[in-house]
Amino acid sequence: MLDHSINLPVVAVAGHRKIEGVTNVALDQRRGAELSLRHLLQLGHRKIAFMRGGSHSSDADDRWECLMAVARELKVEMLPELTVQLQLRTSTPELGYGPANELISRGGDFTAVVCYNDESAIGAIRAFVDHGLRVPDDISVVGFDDMQSAAFHNPRSPPFVSR
Repeated sequence: MLDHSINLPVVAVAGHRKIEGVTNVALDQRRGAELSLRHLLQLGHRKIAFMRGGSHSSDADDRWECLMAVARELKVEMLPELTVQLQLRTSTPELGYGPANELISRGGDFTAVVCYNDESAIGAIRAFVDHGLRVPDDISVVGFDDMQSAAFHNPRSPPFVSR
């Protein structure tokens, strides 16, 4: 994490600090939250579970705050029993596998889950399938980041949505 200027041109991906000489490339977290929640609502989902990113991720807090704000605006309840915190510091599907199992073991009543990113969504899908659920027939799963390999998973991510 960069916290001071250096004598080189710098581009920070997911940078959130204003530092002289650093150009930040930031994701539109609010737009992602709107697209995710509106899509699930259009599909008829009203009981939605959520995966919150870990504190080690530079986007986690901003993404969570935007998700909460959009949920309030759209009148989507974010129930504590349907919210899990990602714990692992990994960039593999294992990131979402454990939290999805936790949601299932709580016995919560939900029909969709908004995952922190595509990696956690892939892990969540595996956990749901391991419990005999069919995605998207029994439960819908939304990821974030539009990583290329998500298009090769089952179910695959849809083509990129332009604004």
